[in-house]
Amino acid sequence: MNDEKFYKDFFIKYGILTAFFAVFFFLTIFSVVISRKSWQINLRGLVETVLEEHEPNSWTLENTVRIDNPFSMNFACYEARNRKNGELYKAVILRVQTFYGPTPAVFLVSSDYDVEFVGISSLHGRFSAQIKNFNNSLRIDYWKNRIVDILKSGKQK
Repeated sequence: MNDEKFYKDFFIKYGILTAFFAVFFFLTIFSVVISRKSWQINLRGLVETVLEEHEPNSWTLENTVRIDNPFSMNFACYEARNRKNGELYKAVILRVQTFYGPTPAVFLVSSDYDVEFVGISSLHGRFSAQIKNFNNSLRIDYWKNRIVDILKSGKQK
């Protein structure tokens, strides 16, 4: 009898703990899924701001480009159309390590995979000019090559 009560209490406590973890993981996954759309919208706004600062009234962002690649969790990609010549580019925003810490950098990728560093979305004025003047850094060159590899290797949806 004493063993039955012990096992009954054990399984009740174990069930409560399991239910707690199940609810916790469900809420975590649910919040990630719900926030994904707002995350894409906010990143889109950052890309539009940087493109507008780079060339005013020249770019229109269109669709989000989903890329099936394990690394694609660290960046967002959008179709960007040049209003002047109608050419379609890919605008990529990703986190790049700079002297000021990790910052979201925006790159434009042409249809023949020429990559141009456009700017940093969180820096403006003197700091932004300093980063743009330091355009030939090894970090920027690394990401220019890496973006091409990611876009070529991943399936685009």
